[in-house]
Amino acid sequence: KGIRVFEMDSDLEMRLELQFILTALHKNKINSVFVEGGAQIFSGFIEKKLFDELIILEAPIKIGEGIKVFDTIPLEQLKLISIEQLGTDEKIVYRKID
Repeated sequence: KGIRVFEMDSDLEMRLELQFILTALHKNKINSVFVEGGAQIFSGFIEKKLFDELIILEAPIKIGEGIKVFDTIPLEQLKLISIEQLGTDEKIVYRKID
């Protein structure tokens, strides 16, 4: 069915090393990855700058504090690509400036 499973080692706290995962995927000719994870996964990719593009979906109703993306990566290191209205939500796309 086209599914491949990769077994990865983790550290003592059961965290996966993101760079190791991306390297393993690249060796298997997987060059594009869509990451939709919780705060820990998302923050890990942001902090280590292991992304090319950020797609932020923002709802008009806020629940809690959310993730402070721009505390980790300054807005000056991103290029705004587009802003699109999706019903009552807003889709904002940024690309990392190298």
